[in-house]
Amino acid sequence: MDMTMIADFIRPELLLVGVFLYALGLFLKLLPSFRSDWAIPFILLGVSVAVTILYVALVLGRGWSAAVVITSVIQAVLLAALCVFANQLIKQLRTERAKDEQKAPCDMTLED
Repeated sequence: MDMTMIADFIRPELLLVGVFLYALGLFLKLLPSFRSDWAIPFILLGVSVAVTILYVALVLGRGWSAAVVITSVIQAVLLAALCVFANQLIKQLRTERAKDEQKAPCDMTLED
């Protein structure tokens, strides 16, 4: 499954929460007192669930029905997954780019 398909499931008005989650993850990673990088996805998931439920119920004015909570939780999981996935893409891009720059260029000669 392509990540663009998953991104299509996320409601556009909730992408602001995704930006907030990504910034929160970067902030946690840069904190010198926070040493548990492995915990960041779990923290983002918990914050995502809480913030998304509150955002949908209060800001979007949908109220507190069971359907709102269930839909919000699904959206929250997708938002957190998208943020972690985006971070991993950026990290992989940087790592592979650094590896490519360290490799010596090949001398390619064509012989007739």
